[in-house]
Amino acid sequence: MKSYQLIAILLVFLLSSCSNPIKLKYELPEDAAIIGNLIVTNIENGTASVSSMDTDTNTMYVYATINNAKDSVIDVEWYYGIDVLIQEDSVTITDSPQTLRITATSPSGGWFPGDYSVDVYKDDLFIDSIEYTVVDEELRTNPSWLVGSYAYEYSDGTLPTNIAYQNYDLNADGTWTSEYQWYSGNSTSTGDDDGTWDYYDGVVTFYTERGYTIEFDVIGHRLALEEAYWNGVTQYFSRPWTD
Repeated sequence: MKSYQLIAILLVFLLSSCSNPIKLKYELPEDAAIIGNLIVTNIENGTASVSSMDTDTNTMYVYATINNAKDSVIDVEWYYGIDVLIQEDSVTITDSPQTLRITATSPSGGWFPGDYSVDVYKDDLFIDSIEYTVVDEELRTNPSWLVGSYAYEYSDGTLPTNIAYQNYDLNADGTWTSEYQWYSGNSTSTGDDDGTWDYYDGVVTFYTERGYTIEFDVIGHRLALEEAYWNGVTQYFSRPWTD
């Protein structure tokens, strides 16, 4: 009788082990960096992360607590979108724990609206990231963050002519000027233009002195001119992060 009871107890134990497998605790290696309470905020010495900020925000702050990384180098990379590295910072950790504090000051005119991210590395090894969004809460006709010089960067198709240069300067008073030079073979075309501009719902419109308009889609720090001169080809003009 006791042998049957023992077998039954063993079967119950095995079945319960299969349905509820034992969880193994993973222990970090002794030299692993642990980053705690990573936040991005527009408040100095802030304690909570902010997911959205205005284009007029002057300074952004990143705070974190770094543990178990004494004598290591912590690198912080700020990105706009997925391809624009706007700032890099390196901090040598001298204590554990140590508070990490990084600041970023807005470019002239304010931050570009869009998505941003901050990536944190220890000795070139990625350890954490945080994201936030910048929005234009004022909905201005001539926003200051658009003011600046935009130079031809690239096209998404083949153009029938080569572009030596083509620039658009947006001024704070709502005016704009442009200069360009195109060439093909032995033929060269050089010119300029000017007028006024305004912005609404992701589109900046150029009104020319000659009576026609040009519309650009605003994609972060780029202006996209869709099929204005050549069907099927979009031209992109970009502004440096800081003028």
